[in-house]
This record gives sequence, C-alpha cells and structure tokens, in this order.
Amino acid sequence: MLPVVVALGIVLRCWDLGRNGLTFDESFTAAAGRRSVTSLLTYLRHHDSHPPLDYLLRAPLARAGASAVALRLPSVAFAVGALVLFAWWMRRRAWVGVLATALFAVSSFEVRYGRMARMYALMELLGMVAVVVAAAWLDRPRRWHAWAVGGVIAVGCFDHVSALLLALGLLAVAGLRRDREAWRWRVALGLGVLPWAVLWGPSFLVQVRDNHANWIPPTSVQSFAQSVGTPITELGAAWSLVVLVVAVGGYVLWKRAGDLGRVWLCCYAIPLVALAVVGLAAQVFIPRTMIFAAWAPPLAVAALAGEAGRRWVPLGVAVGVLAVALAVPSTLALLQQRNEPDVVMQHANAVVADGDVVVVRPAWLVSLVEWRVGVHSGLPWHDVAIPGVRDIGAVRLGNGPASGRVWVVTSVDVSAPFADAPACGIPWSSGSTNIVCRSVAVGN
Repeated sequence: MLPVVVALGIVLRCWDLGRNGLTFDESFTAAAGRRSVTSLLTYLRHHDSHPPLDYLLRAPLARAGASAVALRLPSVAFAVGALVLFAWWMRRRAWVGVLATALFAVSSFEVRYGRMARMYALMELLGMVAVVVAAAWLDRPRRWHAWAVGGVIAVGCFDHVSALLLALGLLAVAGLRRDREAWRWRVALGLGVLPWAVLWGPSFLVQVRDNHANWIPPTSVQSFAQSVGTPITELGAAWSLVVLVVAVGGYVLWKRAGDLGRVWLCCYAIPLVALAVVGLAAQVFIPRTMIFAAWAPPLAVAALAGEAGRRWVPLGVAVGVLAVALAVPSTLALLQQRNEPDVVMQHANAVVADGDVVVVRPAWLVSLVEWRVGVHSGLPWHDVAIPGVRDIGAVRLGNGPASGRVWVVTSVDVSAPFADAPACGIPWSSGSTNIVCRSVAVGN
C-alpha cells in the first residue's frame, strides 16, 4: 500500500499545477528574483521577513519570465522527496505506517505548500531528513549523523528562520547525554547555525525591527488549534478534535514507540511549544512556520489509530477512516479552487494597453502587478512613482507615449486614488477587488 499512497500524493502535488497563476506571495518571490544578487539581498533585508535561499534558487526562472508551473516545479520536487522519505521511514510500521503516509500524502496543508513557489517545501524536506537522521542516531550513532543534521540546519536557516526551531528540537534529542557522540551532535548543530548568524544575522535583526509579519496575530487558543489541526484538515470546526487526537497520539508514541516517540517529542512538541511562547511577543505563530514538522500530526493520528486497533479492531479502523474523511475534502476543495488574485490579474491583462499605468493600493501588493501584468503582459514595463499619492505601487506599460489611462486596483475596503478623475473604462469587480479606469496624466 505504501507505493499506492505515495503515487497518490505525487499526483495530488502535480495535479493541474498551472490552474492558477502565481499568488501574491509567489509573485513576490518571482518579482524579487529578477533583481541582481546584491539588490535582492538588500531588498529582502528591508521588505521581507525571510532569508534569501529560496529566492536565489528560483532567480534564474524568474529572470527568464518562466510560467507558474516552472516556478512551482522545484517545490513539487522537494515535496515529493519529503513524501517518499516519510514513506521509506514508515515502511516497517505496518498499517500505522500506511495510515500516517496516507494522511501525509493527501493533506491539503502538505499539498498546498508542496505546490507553492515559496520556501516551504524545501523546509518540509529538510525537516524530514533531520528527523530520519535523528532517529537513526538514537538507534545507532554514526559520526556522519551529526554532520548531516548540521548541514540540514545550515541550509535550513538560509531557507526559513523556523530552522532555528528545528535546531532547538534536534538539540533536545541529545538530552543530557555527555558521551562523545552527543557532544559531536551539539557542536554540529552549533556550526550549522553559525553561517546564518554571521552572514544573514544582521539582516535578520533589520527584518525583526521592521516587522513585515505584522499581519500575524499573537498566539491564542485558536491559533494553537489551527497550527496543530491544519496539517490534518482545513475544517476549522474539527481543529479542537484534531488537537486532542494528536496529543493522545503523541503520548502513545512516547510510551510505546521508543526512539520514534522521543523524536516526535523533541522535533515537534518542543518546537511547537517554543513557537507558541515566542508568538506571545512576536508575530510568528501560524501553521506554515511549523512546516518542517508537517510529518508529526499524521504520525500521531496514525499511532492513536494503531493503539485503538490493538484494543479493538473496529475502533482503530474508525479512527483511521475519520482522519482520512477529515483530510480529503479540504484537498479536493484546494485543487478546485480559483484564486481571486488570478481572476483579477487576468482581467487586468485583458484591458491594459501600451502607455497605460496600473496602480495598486496598498503599495505592498505591487509585486503581484509587476509579475502578473508587467512581466506577462508582453510589453516593456517599469515601475513609476506618482508624486502626491500615498501608499500605492504603480507599473507603466510600454515605451511609447502615455495613454492617460490609469487602471486602479484596490480592495473594496480601501479608498481608491484618483476617485475624482474622469472614468475611461467600464468598472469591474470580483470578490473583494475593484478595477476602475481613470483619465490621469501620469506615467511619462
């Protein structure tokens, strides 16, 4: 059954990969990746909250103006690697391993971030490599194990700052041991963090100061339940139940699964609690921050089903069926979803012409316009500044004379600039977004 569920997971991660164009976050990655390396590093320091590795990996594709499918393929490769490695890790755990792999394969959380042109799929793969090596180290330490996890942390820190949480969990794996292998393990983890601290640490402090993640709410009971429950289902009404099942399943792993239970505790439970505590003061506690431990909730649910099945087979089957029943609808909905930014940018591309300017408010959404309209319009384009108008981003299309048409893209709850200027086109709206045309002499 493991090859079957792995094949299903691969299909889900590849299914209709280009159905939607790039989201805002993906467009930010693509637009930023068109910069020179020096300019990119400076830009991320002052306009983002992430390290540069994923941007650098996709930069050649971004500079070539690649399609959404091409920009997403690296993530698909990383996500498939994580799924295959998880299945290999579970290969000797009978039906518990099959159920855990099935949940990992079909979860909308894993599918969503395994298809997104962002840094999360690589972080998921690195997290899987780390826990597999940690479990092997606990069973029979080898010298290369320590340097392998050190390498994982070194790469992970440049991909997503959550690698520091993974490093904390891996440090806990060694516990209070004082033998040579334990000290080698700790030294390797420290050396793994060191390059990031030296090369990106100063930029990270600037990012923290500027707080570009200020949209994330502080830790709450709701956000905790969401972070634990989302890897199983996106149905919010079921998150409290999932938290209970994951907690009990984790206890079962701790009591019955030996080293596997220790790895689950150290590499999932400890980082989760640490993140929740940090989230009381900093805006960081959202489900995808724990993407490196996406394997843990499915494993806990499967462990509880296995324990229930040992006591009474129908009960174990019921737990497994319920878990799959919660996971599948969210994934099917995800694959059929049409993103609103996709619809909006398609309309914008259909109406703009040479000499037009596209304005978006708030200004931080300009990356979406730069990539989806600028790069993919087929026309030369450049950013323009419009004096006297605040909190907007603007892109001018073509190199010919200005047309005098400004296409204004705003959310329905944001005031539109140039509201008093004459209209020059038919207003259009979709969901929470409006597009209007105004006759304004800008963009020369």
